[in-house]
Amino acid sequence: MFIFIFIGAALVPLGLALRNRLAHGAPVLANSSMVFAGIWAALMYASGMISNVGIEAVADLAASEPDRAVAVWSTLDIVTNGLGGGNELVGGIWILLVSIAGLITTRLPRWLNVVGLITAVVGLVTVVPDFEAVEMVFSLGSIIWFLGVGITLLRDRTPVRTTR
Repeated sequence: MFIFIFIGAALVPLGLALRNRLAHGAPVLANSSMVFAGIWAALMYASGMISNVGIEAVADLAASEPDRAVAVWSTLDIVTNGLGGGNELVGGIWILLVSIAGLITTRLPRWLNVVGLITAVVGLVTVVPDFEAVEMVFSLGSIIWFLGVGITLLRDRTPVRTTR
């Protein structure tokens, strides 16, 4: 639950840092990627907050109305998965846009962009119900990609011209 809120909070400055790094050479892609970073952050916040409130409601119902608690839990799971984990469409689009812009501008390492492209395609595939199992591949690819982006941003702090 709290991980959703933490991820949502981290996506905004990360999205802005990547937008600034990539905007000079690929402004439309960089700006579009920032929009999807913001959407993904909002979905993470919504999922985390709904989950936090919902778990409290389930706990309150569990002692007095266990059947209702099960129904509320099932509904809560559907809503939170739909917003923040049942598929990875928005995250896949964001990583795809950043990776394409990274390839065009060469402001991110090539290997990182390739990992991003693969991860993004896997994320897009998660919207197909029969391919939900690939969420694990998206998650693992995302971890590698996020670590690589973080290391890259920390190592290369060269100022770049930004567009507004």
